[in-house]
Formats: sequence, C-alpha cells, structure tokens
Amino acid sequence: MQKRIFFILLLFGITITVKAQSNEFIFKNYDIQDGLCDNNINSMIEDDKGFIWIGTKEGLSRFDGAEFRNFYFTPNGGNTGSYSSLQNFGIDRILLLYNFRLALLNTASQSLKIIPQFKNQQILEITQLNRNLFALNASDHFILIDNQFNIVGKIKPKGKIYSFLFIRKLSQNTFLVGNCFDYYQYDLAAKKLTPFPLDMHKFQKGNFAQFELKFIDEKEQKIYIGDYFSGLYVFDFEGQLIKNYQIGANELSSTNFIAFAKDKENALWIGTHKGINRIKNNKVQIIEHRDENDLSVKSDAISAFLLDKNNNMWIGTSQGISVYKNKLNLKIGSIPIVSKNEVVINSIAFCDNMMYVGSYLDNVYKVTPEQKKADVLKTETRIWGISNYDDILYFTGANPTNEVESYDPAKGKFSKTNFLKEKYPLTDIITLVYKHSNGDFWYSGNAGGGFVRKEAATGKLISYYKDKNGKPLFSSSYYSNVCEDADKNLWFAVNRSNLLLQWNYKTQQFKEINFNDFNETKNHYFGGITGLKIDKQNAIWISFEGGGIIKFNPQTNTIKSYDMARGLNTNYISDIEFDNKERLWLISSKGVGCLDTKTDTFYPMDIWDGFTDIPEHYNVLEMDESRNTMWIGALQKLYYFNPDQVLQGKKVLTKVYLEYLKVNQKQTDISKHKTEFKPNENSLEFRLVAVDIETGKNLEYSYQLKGLSDQWIDLESNRTVSFQKLKAGNYSFNARVRTKGSRDWVYLAHPYSFSIAHYWYETWWFMLLAFVLVAFLIWAVIYYNFKKKLEKQKAVEEERNRIAADMHDDLGSGLTKITYLSQMALQKENNAALLSNIKSTSTELVESMSEIIWAMKEENNSCEELLSYIKLYAQEYCQNNHLNISFDYPEEEMNFEIIGEVRRNIFLAIKECLHNIVKHAEAKNVTIIIKKKATIDITIQDDGKGMTVNSEKHIGGNGLNNIHKRMEKINAQFTIVNDNGTTILFKIPYKNQPKG
Repeated sequence: MQKRIFFILLLFGITITVKAQSNEFIFKNYDIQDGLCDNNINSMIEDDKGFIWIGTKEGLSRFDGAEFRNFYFTPNGGNTGSYSSLQNFGIDRILLLYNFRLALLNTASQSLKIIPQFKNQQILEITQLNRNLFALNASDHFILIDNQFNIVGKIKPKGKIYSFLFIRKLSQNTFLVGNCFDYYQYDLAAKKLTPFPLDMHKFQKGNFAQFELKFIDEKEQKIYIGDYFSGLYVFDFEGQLIKNYQIGANELSSTNFIAFAKDKENALWIGTHKGINRIKNNKVQIIEHRDENDLSVKSDAISAFLLDKNNNMWIGTSQGISVYKNKLNLKIGSIPIVSKNEVVINSIAFCDNMMYVGSYLDNVYKVTPEQKKADVLKTETRIWGISNYDDILYFTGANPTNEVESYDPAKGKFSKTNFLKEKYPLTDIITLVYKHSNGDFWYSGNAGGGFVRKEAATGKLISYYKDKNGKPLFSSSYYSNVCEDADKNLWFAVNRSNLLLQWNYKTQQFKEINFNDFNETKNHYFGGITGLKIDKQNAIWISFEGGGIIKFNPQTNTIKSYDMARGLNTNYISDIEFDNKERLWLISSKGVGCLDTKTDTFYPMDIWDGFTDIPEHYNVLEMDESRNTMWIGALQKLYYFNPDQVLQGKKVLTKVYLEYLKVNQKQTDISKHKTEFKPNENSLEFRLVAVDIETGKNLEYSYQLKGLSDQWIDLESNRTVSFQKLKAGNYSFNARVRTKGSRDWVYLAHPYSFSIAHYWYETWWFMLLAFVLVAFLIWAVIYYNFKKKLEKQKAVEEERNRIAADMHDDLGSGLTKITYLSQMALQKENNAALLSNIKSTSTELVESMSEIIWAMKEENNSCEELLSYIKLYAQEYCQNNHLNISFDYPEEEMNFEIIGEVRRNIFLAIKECLHNIVKHAEAKNVTIIIKKKATIDITIQDDGKGMTVNSEKHIGGNGLNNIHKRMEKINAQFTIVNDNGTTILFKIPYKNQPKG
C-alpha cells in the first residue's frame, strides 16, 4: 500500500514536502449532499450576524453551522442566476452581482433587488475599498459608490485597456489601479490618477503576457501581480521586486491564479486550478485534493477564499466548500503503531513514565510518549487487557497455560499465576484481574468461569459462580469491568449484560442492579455495559451500548440518566473516562465527546477539534493524570490531547434570531417589533435560527408565546413553530437556544410582539351595543307580556263590569219591575193583566240571562255559532210579531273565530234593529244579508216606512245610540239608508278587539 501511494506521488510530481504537509491540512467539506445549492462556488462572505453566505452559479446559500438554507431569487421574473462578488454593505445588507447586475440582498427580509440606476450596466467585479466605499468594475473604468448608492467618482486609465482592470487598496484613501503593464495610484481626496512606479513590460517573457493585480498586503506593504506565463511577482510599495514565484522548484503548482486571502498566521493562500499554494515565510506549501482522503480539500479547482471571525479559512471550489481550522494539530497528537498485523488498541496502562498498550488478542506495545515511539513487548498472552498494580503490569487474555501473566518493568522480568488453570478448566480467555484495596486479587474468565478470589492474608482461593444448590449467583458467567467504592464494595460489569453486579464487602454477598427497575428508566433499552467508573463523590458512572450513561448513587439508590434526550449525540457508548477535572470523556458511534458533570453540558468533538479518525476506530480511553493527557486507543494509532486545550472555546457564543414569520402561509416583514394583524390573519409560523458554525448541530431551542401561555416549550433541534387560529388579543413571542444539555440559554434580543384584531362582532363597542340591545329586547318582552297581562286583566275586569252592568240594567230593572207589578197585583182584585206583564218581564229577564251566558262561553266564539244564534232569535222574534224574515249568507265561508264580546255586541245591535223595525217601520218583510269581504258585511233591509236619520230625535234615541256605541267598541262601521224602506249596514273587521 505504501509503495503504491509513493508511486502515485511520483507520477503527479508531488514533492516529499507536499506529502509531509498533507496530514497537516485537514478540512471539513460540504457539497450539495449536505444541502449546498450548487457545488460551483463563486464568492463567500460572513455577514454581521455570523452567517456564511455562499454565491454559486445556480443559487445563493446561507450556512449557520447546522444547515444550509438556499435562495433562488428571480428579480427580473426570469430564471435564477449566478451570484458573485458578495460584499457586506451594512447591517442586514449584502451587495452582490446577480448575473453581473448590481443587486442588494436584504438578509432580514430575505429579498433581492436589482439597483435601478445600474440595471443596464454590466459589472464584472465589486471591490470594497473601505468601510463605505465600493468600486464597480465596468470593464474599461471603475464606478465608485458609497453605501447609499451615490456615485462619488469614476476612474478610467488613459490609453489602451489591455484586458481587465483591477483595483486594490493601498491605504485608506489611496488605491492601486492595474491595467496589465500600466499601474496608477488613485488619490480619493484629490480624485486624481497618477502613474505608479511599476512597469511590467520589463518582466514580459516571450510574446505573451497577462499581468493582473491580484492582492495587496497592507500590513507588510507587498503587492502581488500574477502572470499566467511567468508566475507570481511580489513588489514593495515603492515598486521594487521582492520575489518571483514560478512553477516547479518546490514553489507553485500553477500560475492560473484565481483567489487570494491571508490568514491569522500571516500565511498567504493562493487558489489556482491545481490546488492551493500557501506561502508562509517565503516557503510554498501545496495543498491538493486526494481521492482516497475525505478530509483533503474538496477539489483542486479553487475559486474563492473567506477568513471568518473565528479565523477559519473557507475555500470555495468547483466541487463544494472546504473549511480549514487554524492550529488544528496543536490540540490532537498521534503515535502510529506499526505492525504487520492489524493493531486494534483496546487497553492502555501507565507504569514508570512509560505507556503500555494492548492490541486485541495480539501484542503488547511499550510506548515512549515523548519520543512517539512504540516497540513490541513480547508476551505469552494474547492481550485482552492490561492493569497496573503496585508498578507490576498484569495481562489478561488468552494464555497457553490459562494463567495470568505479569511483568515487572523495573526488573524486566515476567511471571504468572499457577492456580487458575485448575479453577478454570474450560476457560480460554481470562477477562479480569483486579487487586482489592485489602490486597485480595480477583479474577474472572469466560466459558462459565465466574470469579476466583485469592485472599492476601491466607492465600486461600474462593470461587464464586454457583451456590450450594447449584443456582448461579449472578447472571453473567464472566466479567471484564470492575471498580471499587469508598466502602470497599466491588462493582462488576460486562458488555454482554445490562445488569450491574455488586459485591458487598461487609456481607460478602452479591447483588444485581437492574436499571429498568427505576421509574426514570423503566422502559429504556440499555444493551450491554461498556464502561464503569467511580467519581470522587462515590457515584458510579455506567455506559451502555444503546442506553447512554447512568449516574448511580448507591447511598441513596437514585440514578440520573444521560442520553440523547439529555444532550448526548448518541446512546451507543463504547468507553468512558474521567479527566483531572471530573469531566467525563466518552467514545461512541459518533466519535469523541465530553460531558461536563458539573453543568451537565455535553460537548461533541469532530474534525474541528482535531478528531479526524472515523468513530469506529476509537476503542478505549485512558487518562494520564501525571501529564494531564487523555489517550485514545484506536486502529493502528494512539491519539492524545490535553483536555483543557481541546475544550477551550467549546462554549457556545451565539445568538438566536427570528428568521422569518409567515402569516397564513405568506411571509411578512419582521423588521417591526410590534405588528397588528387582521382578525383572519391568525395562523402564524415562526422560523428560528442561531449561528454556531462549529457546533451548530448540537443546539436546542425552546419558545414562549405570552398571551397564550407563559410556559416555555421545548423544540429540541426543531426550528419551526406554528400556531393555528390564534384568538384575538396581544401576544409576545420569545425564543432561546443553548448547547444540548447546557443550563445556559441565549434569548432573542427583542421578543416579537404582535396583536390580532377582533372581528367587528367581537369588539367592545359591539359587545356593549349587543348587551344594550339584548337588555332592551328582554325589557320589551317583559314589558309586552306585562302589558298584555294588564290588558287581559283590564279586559277581564271590563267584562266583569259589563256583565255586572248588563245584569244590573237588564236583571235589576226587570226585577224592580216585577217587584212593582207584584205589589200592584196584590192590591187589585182583577190582576190578570199585571200577572201577564210579570210573566213577560220574567221571560225577558231569562232571555237576557241566556244572552249573557251565551256571550261568555268560549265554545261559541265562531261566526257560524253567531249566525245560528241570530237566526234562531230573529225567526222566533219576527214570527211572534207577524214579520216575515229571510237570511242570505254563504255558510261555507262563515267558519272563523269571533270573540265573545264582539259576538254579543253584534247580536244586541241586530236585536235592537229588529225591535226598531217591529216598533217603528210598520214593515211586513225583513231580510238579513251577510257577506264575507275585507270585513263582515251585515245588511238588514225592511219594506217599512223608513226613518228619518237626520232628525235629532232618532240620532239621540237610546236604540240608535246604543247601536252606535256597540259598533264603536268593536271597531265597526254603522250606516242607515232610507230607500223604499230602511237599510242598515254593519262593516265589522274579522278580528276585532274591544277599544281600551
């Protein structure tokens, strides 16, 4: 493999220097598979909030550390375009070129507009000259604008324009303009262009030259001019040549210079079509893409650079983005373990300033950390684990004699036990050796070996596996992890079981702890135990292959669970180890991490922190307290680092922003901190974003909507909050972000306040009006019912009074008459006439009483019953008075209601009319005609002599006067006509009500 790589290096002309530095430059890479809108990068910028904006050929991307958000603007209504020359233009504003048209991006409203005054002007490049001054390259001249788009000047060199013009900053108010061979200095204050003492004609080689002003280092006062044919020239500010870099001779990989940038180490990065040329201290380092190395630069076609606020170098390529973190390898070191066999380091021990590492069921290696040198220590045992007790190393694993081999580094001598083979006849691997604080040694072996304990005082061997009845004392047949607490109790674990085994020092009894018996983890899946450590407070920390980490307090029998819900990035933990500050380091299926046990904050590590190996290669952790160094055993390597250095800067210093607000699925302006929405604008969606370029995926969010609830709602990694059909009222939306597991929150700088208006029928004035209206209606109904009740009571009272009056008038006068006639009859002998009169009066009284009773009965309240009663009376009355009577009315139309008082008044009026005809008309025939029209029309005609209706006597007579009064009571009309007799006409409404 090494010969093949060396051949490839020779084939491509890569020097040994390049090979040596290839491990130094490790990149984190992003492309379209990570969410980038396009792999062809044109330009990059970091905005005032810390977002990285990437202009590509097919879209615009924004990166916050967790994800890319892509934008495809179409300001001209056409297809999306290319974005280049991104420049910060103030708060929430980025100036850029959209298809070579000047455009402004509002990062707050996420909108893009073409600048109207330049919409027809093609711009090749934007160069920021100072904070408020920008140069627009219009091919043959420059347009200078301020940050309000005011044109403050134009620069156009005299003479021939050879190719493209270039402008770079010399100082705050002076700029260098390059035109291939000719160079000029522009004074901003004087607005004057003067020749610069730099003539490139003398550097032309051959017939072709393409000199381009590429970069100016203000600090070192160096000018960099590139030529495709002759290399890179470096001049001072006086125009004197300092150096010419050329292809070959361990210098440049290419002269096709695309991008330039300088990092905080004072190194110049030059992007070409053949990788990166990094110049530091006049030495060139070539950084190229390697197909076999995923951590190399993404592509050799370099297009852009960006040095962010954290001094990370962003490299734009034709295949995506690569990011290099400065000082990367000062934190993580490594020592290769060279062997013909595959070396899987699974155990580490320290003794006498030396380090001993074991490869799984293979060799032991003696390592000198300072020299980064590893040598094989030949042992009989194929290694399972290494332990150091009293500066003697003990090797567990597969030994031909089934004994535990030990090594005394001071004497350089090996020895081994001589009693385990008898105790472990079926065992082929000794999995544990532990020296108790009382001097006893404990051993465990596979294949049903259980434990063997050798007492220090007596040398007695005690086996633990089954009791006297043959029942196992514990679930697993062997154990490989052990720790001892302050009470000298031993705790055992193995990766084939999720049960923690306790051996009680006082009782000499075993007890198994099942963490599914605790309410907090009743339904948790744990898997096997992979790590077992005890802290200074005597709490036991257990890692699981699937269950995260458990902190167990034996004194209180309580636990605390750490898993993905509590900030870990995985539940599959391979090993754990404490550092000198009681921080718990772990290796897992996601790589390396650190749990700050004081703050419960978890810090995941990746290539940003120097952990460049794949997670599956990490096997074991071991802390060297004397050197304050944490070691990781991996595949073919040992990694080491200072925990304090690695954790420097891991605290998240970020802010949370409200990215957008959608109202009824439509994005709205969030620049105002107080907004009023219409009643139907009540479905809102908030999008949160926080910037943390290095650990953005380890952030969690929560929100609060005052007006709905004061409670904070956890979102975990979700960033979108939706509210459907909010009620009218005032609200305040707040949000916060933190590192997963941390206690420290970062809040929105300005909570977003808004209100939702009431519908008109929900407003206070409508409510008041409605209340008044309802109150009025209730009052009206009550008043109406009360009035009706009063009217009814009045009607009843009037009816009573009428009946009383009728009885008084009719019966009273009749009875008085009878009394008088009776007295007269008693005084006279011949009293036949008086008795007849008494009889007649009595009959009239009975009839009056019958009429009163008839009028009072409700079952008679119909026109049909009224006509029947009138007809019966009229026929009898006319017959008694020798008067012919006839009736004419349609019986089928007479079936409708007429109330009692109306019936009686109609009857008495007709009765009065018949009496008048008999007494005064001298008629022989009378006809009663009844018709149903808009009113009930009753016509009474006779063939008598008629009457004089205009005479005062008749008008004022009791009979006609009574008829007139009765008709008024029932709202009826009454007329008399004399024409060949008398015609009396009554017009009576269908439903009459008595007058009040």
